[in-house]
Amino acid sequence: MIRKEKLSIRRWHQVLSVSQSTRLFVVGDIHANFQPLQKKLAQIQFNQHDILLCCGDLIDRGPQSLECLEWCLNSPNIYSVLGNHEDMAIRARLEHSSFWLKNWVFNGGSWHHSVNSEKLNTILQKTASTLPILMTVHHQAHTIGLCHGEFDHSLWQPIAEQAQINSFEHIEKLLWGRSCLQNKRAPAVIDIDLIIHGHTPTKTPIRLANQYWIDTGFISGLTIAEIQAGQLILN
Repeated sequence: MIRKEKLSIRRWHQVLSVSQSTRLFVVGDIHANFQPLQKKLAQIQFNQHDILLCCGDLIDRGPQSLECLEWCLNSPNIYSVLGNHEDMAIRARLEHSSFWLKNWVFNGGSWHHSVNSEKLNTILQKTASTLPILMTVHHQAHTIGLCHGEFDHSLWQPIAEQAQINSFEHIEKLLWGRSCLQNKRAPAVIDIDLIIHGHTPTKTPIRLANQYWIDTGFISGLTIAEIQAGQLILN
């Protein structure tokens, strides 16, 4: 059972416009596996002119949580939505929640004990204000959405354009939801071309309607896919 409390500051929505000629990629949950990620990026000859979108959960479980966060926050061509693991870290460290601290450590957050406390809190403050819950990306006359958990609405824009987050209930499914994959049914979101999620481990990327889940890292290695003309190109 997910504990529901009033939220402090979170960034709700980010809109990103990408030039038509720019190569656009997306990666599933990295979970602190920074070196395997860099090898994958080298294989596709990723460079400073390309853009990489991340589905959240940059941290925990792997060996390089801090490196992944700093890399995402400080690279001008790397963008990520907030994952439930970043949210647990924010709640534990910045909101001083003993419940979420235990939850976070149980789910891979014990690395924080070996990091300078002041430095970590500064990075998590930047994470909370920088990584959005939802991201809308305009590219090659198409619109792509990013959301860590799941999106069970038929329209994207009315949700994305909400002015504020009132409570954890407001974002629970967006960060933690798995019912679409568990039920093998997701709504076709009619005002957007494609929505991409992480969060739920799968052996291979799964598509339901116009939504994809690409968190394959734990089972079969990271998925990095290119987005072309509003379509996910999976090799």
